[in-house]
Amino acid sequence: MTQGGGYQYPEFGSSSSEADRHGQGSQHSDDPYAISEDHGYSDPYASSSSASSAPGYQPSPSPAYQSSFQQGPGYGQPAYAPGPPSSSHAVVGMVLGIVSIALCAGVTAPIGLIFSILGMRETSPTATEPKGGRGLAIAGLVTSILGCLVLLFVVAYVVLVIGVGIAASTS
Repeated sequence: MTQGGGYQYPEFGSSSSEADRHGQGSQHSDDPYAISEDHGYSDPYASSSSASSAPGYQPSPSPAYQSSFQQGPGYGQPAYAPGPPSSSHAVVGMVLGIVSIALCAGVTAPIGLIFSILGMRETSPTATEPKGGRGLAIAGLVTSILGCLVLLFVVAYVVLVIGVGIAASTS
């Protein structure tokens, strides 16, 4: 016995039934892992007709195959209308601006600047038929301006080198 009123565990291997701890009574088997019909276990894959005899279960007839595809609720039309098409001038202006900075030392920047300005006009809210791609037009404008600055530095360098070369050859 324990002091303080705690639970006294039975000796290991004893079959003491002085207290029914789990409310299982005398029908409880000594093997806790044993499967018996007393506990309501039934094989769901058994080939007996127990499924049709289950209370409240009536097998539904299989639906006929429908050849036309039906969409469920929420899968119909998109929730948002698609935006207007992007301005091709804005795209061309952005591409030429990036190319002028990365590859061509600003040679394509003036053409990119023109296309970016045309793209800004097409994408303005006051245009007769506004198009999308305003951000592309702004990016094209910025990169084309940077490309023009690169072009100015290249031209200034070439002029300076030629001027110094001419001055050195005449003296």
